[in-house]
Amino acid sequence: MPIYEFICRNCGNQFDKLTSYDWKSAGINCPNCSSTDIELTVSRVGGIKSGGKIQVLDSSAACPTCSTGICSTCR
Repeated sequence: MPIYEFICRNCGNQFDKLTSYDWKSAGINCPNCSSTDIELTVSRVGGIKSGGKIQVLDSSAACPTCSTGICSTCR
């Protein structure tokens, strides 16, 4: 079974859940407000660079230093 990431449309809580591939019929509730009005979100993806460091490959995860993801702080 895969782990999916969700966001609650009612309260904005983001959470992950181990569930079946047919998550829509699994009856998933928000752990914060118990709402069933949830939306599947896109997970961040990581990879390993040649230096052995883990790098977040999701473009929405900008570096706090340069916002490009290519400065010495990011690497």
